[in-house]
Amino acid sequence: LEYPYGCLEQKLSRAMPVVTGSALIEEFKLGSLGTLKAETLKIFARLGDYQHSSGGFCYWTGYCREADPYITAYALEASALASKEGYSSNGAVINRAVDWLKGYLSNPKTDWAYPYSRSEDYAARAYSVYALALHGEKMTAYFNQLYMRRDQVPYLGKAYMLMAAKLLDFDEKARKDLAADIMNQGRYSPTLMHFEDTEEMPWVHNSNVKTTAVMLDALLNAEGGFPGDEKAVQWLTGERKAKGRWRTTQENSWALRAFQDFYRRYEKAVPDFTASVMKQGDAVNALAQGKFAGRTLASVTGEAGFDRVFGAEDKAKLLFAKTGTGRLYYTARMGFTPQKRDNPAFEGFEISREIKPMAGGSGPFKAGSRAVVTITVKTKQDRTFVAVNDPVPAGFEVVNTAFAVESTEDAGQLAEKGERGGWWGEFERSEQYDDRVLIFADYLTKGEHKYSYIVQATTPGTYYGPSSFVEGMYEPEVFGRTASTEVTIER
Repeated sequence: LEYPYGCLEQKLSRAMPVVTGSALIEEFKLGSLGTLKAETLKIFARLGDYQHSSGGFCYWTGYCREADPYITAYALEASALASKEGYSSNGAVINRAVDWLKGYLSNPKTDWAYPYSRSEDYAARAYSVYALALHGEKMTAYFNQLYMRRDQVPYLGKAYMLMAAKLLDFDEKARKDLAADIMNQGRYSPTLMHFEDTEEMPWVHNSNVKTTAVMLDALLNAEGGFPGDEKAVQWLTGERKAKGRWRTTQENSWALRAFQDFYRRYEKAVPDFTASVMKQGDAVNALAQGKFAGRTLASVTGEAGFDRVFGAEDKAKLLFAKTGTGRLYYTARMGFTPQKRDNPAFEGFEISREIKPMAGGSGPFKAGSRAVVTITVKTKQDRTFVAVNDPVPAGFEVVNTAFAVESTEDAGQLAEKGERGGWWGEFERSEQYDDRVLIFADYLTKGEHKYSYIVQATTPGTYYGPSSFVEGMYEPEVFGRTASTEVTIER
């Protein structure tokens, strides 16, 4: 529920784990289901805010060139699954979206809201057939066309087709063929396996994690799983990043859905076991140990410094042990935190931040005066769905250029200088908060891009200036960060 951005994709990805994971939430006591349901109800009640005049859905409210097939299919799938769990959506909104998506399938044009590649278009169309089938719209003839061209359909699309085939009661041999095609794409190691597609598909937010989760979920639902599917679960578990989550909202949504279906398929035995982890060779001093009984969120963690784990060596072996009934899941992580961020980081993006008094010059800043903050982002290649998080140092406040008359005049001055973006290929949307400004581009062309906004110095003092951060919303390993700074405001 705490995803930072207000686009429809993140709204839906907040809701999907609650919609599809209610059994896990209740049985493992993951939270107050009443509270989670209340927040989820709000999301489906406001679907209409994101609906384009044509009937399809857009990522953002108030700014939408054209409807997007993928996000429309995602919204329809989410609303159908939510309906089965007792959530309600505006029927007129859903019906218009259904009609629009059926029109998309009958229309061969490819210039939708975003420039889909051929593979992305096939994936979106396969997903649309599945989403429409959930609403009782059996596009069997169109499915047959996709099946006949399945050698052109990416593997992600084949997973959606496998989901749709079961709903459409399609020929069993076709389902077996699709499942076999998917399994042929598996990547194996002694303890892990995952799936990969043959090309990047950023406009449908694809990644190896998402592809693996979608394929695992499709095979669990259509085929009851497959030998060694626990290796795919283990691979997905190992792909979690900071705080136990995956890299993106789409990866979170699909991985959690696959986990619930895996749980329903394999975790029928109620846990009743003891477990421990220790450094091999030291059977006395366990790093962590505990007993697990019943379906709870019980977990045991332990932390140890480098000296205790490694001693004088550069390698160490940990031994995990279990006695009793049930499955033991475990993970080990090694991490560190820098003492301070006094150096910038450029991992696919370069970002810099400059604050100058509006009156001219380079400072110092005077309490009560205004200043222009300019963010400069450089990228060596085109990027999709880019987000900038620019914290505002204490002692300053953001001037809301959308409401105050004098602020509108200030914004006009910036526009005359050509310092604000606002169209395709540039920064086109911003959100202002008390402590930060968020800036977005659905599509950012390679090169240099600038965005400026106005702050007002309010309180004298010397303040810490946190790092500005830019990332790909669906490629968080592609990022950039400025060094932290200090800012002084004088009386």
